Amino acid sequence: MENNWKNFLKNLGEWRGSFTRVSLEGEILDSTPSILTLEGLEENQLVRFRLRRFAEGGYDGEPSQDYVQDYRSVGNQIIFFETGAFWHWFSLIVVLKTLPDKGLTENTKLKKLFPS
Repeated sequence: MENNWKNFLKNLGEWRGSFTRVSLEGEILDSTPSILTLEGLEENQLVRFRLRRFAEGGYDGEPSQDYVQDYRSVGNQIIFFETGAFWHWFSLIVVLKTLPDKGLTENTKLKKLFPS
């Protein structure tokens, strides 16, 4: 898992984006602007995660939510690649659960998402 931490550190910095809810039909339901900051501390042995969410006005005002948490390791449920890209198992579960059932097994849904 040491390499996983090193790969995680490639994401240090400030990331601006949004949390957007989408209906099963693909319509945007709402979107919340956010700033996610990952700050390396104690010679990168500690990473401070900060997530600020903003009201519809955007990044200029005070955040409507401000969440801070420190990490000294990352769990095995998330894999960071050499590029800093990551894969989180929960994301796949959410996608599988929200796909229309149509009598398909989870394995069949996976094959449809990731054809070989």
